[in-house]
Amino acid sequence: MINRRIAVIFSLLLITTMVINAEVFATAYEGIAERVVTYYSVTFSRTSDTSAVARVTASATTNVNEITSTITLQKYNNSTGKYVSGESSTKKISGYSITHTKSFAIASTGKYRVKVVITDGTSTQIKYKQLS
Repeated sequence: MINRRIAVIFSLLLITTMVINAEVFATAYEGIAERVVTYYSVTFSRTSDTSAVARVTASATTNVNEITSTITLQKYNNSTGKYVSGESSTKKISGYSITHTKSFAIASTGKYRVKVVITDGTSTQIKYKQLS
């Protein structure tokens, strides 16, 4: 009778341990799987004295429901010492990769950069690129 009780208690402890381990593994796996977009690059260059072009390329490890790229032009304000956002462009796709290109009208003088936001449905990545 005592051996049977010990066996039941041991079985319950074993089952409880397995459930806890499964929950920890599932939580850890969800954390790993969150970021689907694994690579992206941004270029931002002057095409003339008064125009520039930004190009974003991003790719995912698996087919995602949606990848969204938003490019926002920002101009440096000397008075405040901060960048001010201006014109922006957004592109959404379904699939493994996205290429997003946007031309901007700029002044011949001034300090510019683009802010790029990439969203894959579960995570968001932000990158800034100075005008070169």
